[in-house]
Amino acid sequence: MRKYLAIVSSALLLVVGFAPASAATKYSVNQKTLATFGSSATGLTGMQKSQIQATVEANPNAEKFICTGIRYYSQPMSVNIMVRKRAKAACEYAKQLNPSLSTWYQNKPTQARSYAGKVLLTVKTDAEVSGLLSEGYADTEAIPVMPFRFTEGEPCTGATHGSPVVGFLKNGNPGFINCHQLSVWRKAEGAFAIDPVTRKPLVPALVPSKSVFSTSPMVYITPQVSDARPQTALSPGDGFNNIAPCRLVEADTSGRPHMVSGFPMAANRAIMDSEVIVQVIPVDFADYRSGKSPGADIADATKAVADFWSRMSDGKTKITWRVPNTYYNLPKKAAEYNLSGVFPNPVGDSYDSYVEAAVAASDSDINFSDVDIVLISHAPETPKNTVGTFIAQAGMPGSEMIAKTSEKIVYNTLIQGADWPRNTQNWIHEFGHMLGLTDGGFSGNMGFDVMLHYGNAELTVWNRFVLGIESDSQIHCKTDADTSTHLVSPVAWPGQRTEGIVIPLSSSKAIVVESRRRTGYDALLGKESEGALVYEVDTSGSGNFGDGPFTTLAPDRMTVINGIWSIDAPLKNGESISHSGWTITVKETGAFGDVIEVKKG
Repeated sequence: MRKYLAIVSSALLLVVGFAPASAATKYSVNQKTLATFGSSATGLTGMQKSQIQATVEANPNAEKFICTGIRYYSQPMSVNIMVRKRAKAACEYAKQLNPSLSTWYQNKPTQARSYAGKVLLTVKTDAEVSGLLSEGYADTEAIPVMPFRFTEGEPCTGATHGSPVVGFLKNGNPGFINCHQLSVWRKAEGAFAIDPVTRKPLVPALVPSKSVFSTSPMVYITPQVSDARPQTALSPGDGFNNIAPCRLVEADTSGRPHMVSGFPMAANRAIMDSEVIVQVIPVDFADYRSGKSPGADIADATKAVADFWSRMSDGKTKITWRVPNTYYNLPKKAAEYNLSGVFPNPVGDSYDSYVEAAVAASDSDINFSDVDIVLISHAPETPKNTVGTFIAQAGMPGSEMIAKTSEKIVYNTLIQGADWPRNTQNWIHEFGHMLGLTDGGFSGNMGFDVMLHYGNAELTVWNRFVLGIESDSQIHCKTDADTSTHLVSPVAWPGQRTEGIVIPLSSSKAIVVESRRRTGYDALLGKESEGALVYEVDTSGSGNFGDGPFTTLAPDRMTVINGIWSIDAPLKNGESISHSGWTITVKETGAFGDVIEVKKG
């Protein structure tokens, strides 16, 4: 979308009377003059509405939207009424398109005859937010084409969630939209624009002050690794190489040993070594047959899952999807499988039978001998939410929701369900259970890590450590009582750098420190969420009850409340927290990450 920058002459701006921005806030200013009105018309034409819509969409973070009706200075004052009505109509239409806009309409005289009778739109955006004072946009990954077409303004009846998805705006361009009140598609509030040619999200290079509190649309910002070094003297790293005391023992006794937050990893989980193999069993039902390609029907989700988890492993693990070319025909009608139960109360026996039927239909064709995970997908012709729950059955003791194949039993089973519109974040989260990771508890407060909160998706350094994809050399295990100083690099950066400090408090509890920046899958972060994230891990909470195994530790400026995700808790330069006899202080911060002082007492 072309942006109309403030290239109108300074003389016009001065005469029209726009006050300069205050010194406290730097604004970028975009302007657009609407097409000419009829001699006495005050209503908007289709062309003028299109121009206003283009201006609104090109400035999604605008703070002020000003509409100025312009009168030639020698015209009678009665013309003021007409041009003011024109300005009012323009601002009311802009407000209709984006109800969150702060609008203002006015009339002003000018000595530039060519502007007489017209309406000038002036859009002011905090320069820090818009990024127009920077070099442009961050380097993002192109958004894949979705298998379904969702369009702004159309109904979305049957949607299971209101999270942002990739669809199309009214002008035909791709954009992030959500199912507003589970009723109608609308442009997602605060969402990034998408370049219609490259399909790359337009994320301003400058980090805004505030984070976007939302489910992440899984925008990926390519990490820009800095060679900068801190000035603060650092403690020798070889003093923290004994990792054994920091491998917290899994201590949960809730009866859910199949998902953990400690060591060792649960039995029969898919291990993130060189390759994780996922076998898809695509099925259709007797009343909803499909001739489509199963691989194409879920290509957006399988790519997103493979990209995410491979990146979390720093490229060490490849996620391989094996997808048959056709759907396997189940013998019964869809309703006969009784799969419409919605989380948290699906009918477990029905899903057991569904898995059994899918395996029976495909076992003679598929060799499961080296398969780590089985995914059962269903044809898109199946009515929405016929399969009512997306299930990740990671070998729960006593469960029959496992793939009993001719070659072996596969204990890690994913069942696609409640997936309209596509819930990519949920696919990624549920896949994490196949690897053995647990959730964040019913009243957790950690606003980071896709296993805990869908907004800021980059895995914590602790969960990477548990999965074995964070090498021992990337962890400083702090066990002595001496004051020490550590450099922790942003957790999303690739490469072998120190990314976490672990301070064991007992055999099952520890303080963890890591560095967060707006990069990788943390594209929604603002400056308030950047810094040193400090939290406690308690493996006795792995069963996902209460507040789970993770508890945010925050500075005095904020109060952590269970059940409310804390996204502004990371420590800034000079801030500190004290917990369980230890004081954690940020001594220096910069492009390199954060320098952390750890002090006993």
